[in-house]
Amino acid sequence: MPLRVGKRNIDSEILISPDITGLIIGIDWMEKQGYIWDFRQQRIMIEDGEWLELKHEPEGSGLRRIYASEDTLLPPAQHRSKCAYTTPWYTTPRSLAFAGLLENDQVSGLPQVYSARILFPAKFTGIKIPLLNTEK
Repeated sequence: MPLRVGKRNIDSEILISPDITGLIIGIDWMEKQGYIWDFRQQRIMIEDGEWLELKHEPEGSGLRRIYASEDTLLPPAQHRSKCAYTTPWYTTPRSLAFAGLLENDQVSGLPQVYSARILFPAKFTGIKIPLLNTEK
């Protein structure tokens, strides 16, 4: 897949994961492309002399968003545990899964559906979230 870096298009292999929402470019790949590093000024220079500023990762609160990993039919007055996945609050090459707490709350956009309060394991996929539909 062509990857545009500065004004250059570089054919690259792109790997996709449900656990990562950003793009990670390795130092080995960058060295192969002939980049010049200037860590003191926090920038890199590509082949044609254009400097690119390196981005800083923001500090965060550790909040993560949870997504349904499959379509779910939840009939009125019933409950089910459904599979979900989550991503780190901000994805970095050092992002590690950590145990989390989901508070009992209304599911956004579904006024009669609630999630149960649970502790979920230190992983990003295959998390079971108990849901309750209070509609009559």
